[in-house]
Amino acid sequence: MNFGQGSTGKSGTGFQFLVVLITELYAVALGQLIASITPTIQIAALFTGPIQIILSNMCGVTIPYPTISKFWRSWLYQIDPFTRMLAAILSTELTYVVPHQDISWFG
Repeated sequence: MNFGQGSTGKSGTGFQFLVVLITELYAVALGQLIASITPTIQIAALFTGPIQIILSNMCGVTIPYPTISKFWRSWLYQIDPFTRMLAAILSTELTYVVPHQDISWFG
């Protein structure tokens, strides 16, 4: 099975492209926001690294959802665009990897 040929077949590829495109637009908008609220480009460059690390760590992959502290889980996990991107891509690609009759065998 190749990429884009999961449960949705070839039609899932366009959806995944759209999700990645929206995430990239969010990243550009966030970068412009950081650049506009900081006084110099050097300070903006210092802010982008920690913000990117925080967003990539709180998406639920590097730090699993149950181990994220309640404060961060209540708001940052919910608004993190990487969480939504990964959920959308994985849901279209891995929905029916295991046939329905075999699901009860694993449960």
